[in-house]
Amino acid sequence: MVSKTRISLLCHFLSVLVLVAILGPSVLGRDTFATQVVGSTFSFQFAASDGLVECCGVNGSVDCDTLASGYTDDFLMNAGGDFWLTHDAKGYSLDRIAALNGGGSIDATTTGAPYGTVVETKFTGGSAVLTQNFTFTNLGDPPWVNIGCTVAAQYAWVRFSFDASAAQAQQLANQFGLSQAQATGLYQGGVLGLIGALSWFGYSGADVVNLALTKGIPYLEELFAKLSGGYVPGPIDKAVSRYNIPWGHAKSLYSEFGGTAFVEALARSADYKTFMANLKGWNVEVWAGSVFDKTEVSSGELIHAAFRLFHPDTGEQFFDPHLAPYVNVAQVLPDGKLNNLGGYFSYVEFILDNETGTYRAVINTAPDETNKLQPGEYRAFIVLRNPGNDLYATLKANFVVT
Repeated sequence: MVSKTRISLLCHFLSVLVLVAILGPSVLGRDTFATQVVGSTFSFQFAASDGLVECCGVNGSVDCDTLASGYTDDFLMNAGGDFWLTHDAKGYSLDRIAALNGGGSIDATTTGAPYGTVVETKFTGGSAVLTQNFTFTNLGDPPWVNIGCTVAAQYAWVRFSFDASAAQAQQLANQFGLSQAQATGLYQGGVLGLIGALSWFGYSGADVVNLALTKGIPYLEELFAKLSGGYVPGPIDKAVSRYNIPWGHAKSLYSEFGGTAFVEALARSADYKTFMANLKGWNVEVWAGSVFDKTEVSSGELIHAAFRLFHPDTGEQFFDPHLAPYVNVAQVLPDGKLNNLGGYFSYVEFILDNETGTYRAVINTAPDETNKLQPGEYRAFIVLRNPGNDLYATLKANFVVT
């Protein structure tokens, strides 16, 4: 009889391993991957100098095909209750332990090369433990194995690991334009597993490699832990759902325009066209010659500023008396630093001309005897909250008071 305690302990062991399995080679450059199967089918394959498949579960099947330097092996287990398998394959040897409890069948055929040695095992019954050890003659060929495996179960844990190879690091370098040192470092850090895992959350291979280079493998490990620990839809997901656009495209817009503009544009855009326009913000067009009619003025003169706002796509002009842009004036000191001025010069309001849609402001360089600009250089900042994405935009210009 198979011990249920033994199977449950292995399942618990594998469930712990899944927390770290995709995060990098377990030891000595081995790549290790693990996943949970719940009422579904999981398939995987790999080629390496050796490979280990481990799984346990309830009510399911495990189908593994192995093509190695010295042999081929077909293994199929169907279980009506608990099941467990370790399948340790190398180029010229195979070690396997399979167990089932609660009814099922095992069908395994191993064929050795070059002599055609065939070992076939068939079992049907309530419970069994199958232990197999094969060693075949090494005729000098480089050892390698190809393993393909499918697990279908009501509930199961699956872990597979294999020896890392320089060829795979080279492939990583070729695919993403990395140096050999970069590719080897990322490969040994487990970037391939992270590429596969994060692809489920919309990250491309290039995204993962770039993040690994700029922020490091630990950052990616933390990112995956957060995403897999209960993903909460964010603004990117909302944009995908609302505008029916690819997740990767929404993510690139988020990166290009920044999170604040993205969220604000999303909140005020019913369709994708409006969303894109609001991301860009309304275009600020300064009337020719009207930002400052004069770049050099005498104390007491008036300085005029005027601009209009236009939709970035349709060209529609924006009219809103509640926009409330303003001018702030600062003195430019001899060392280039700014001395922000208070009182009148800290807030000069723009007024909307309803006929032309022009926002106009007049800066009085000497509104009274005690509040005037002394001779020197000044910088004026025109500040407005862009109606497209609610971000502050600033225009600036220098002028000299004589």
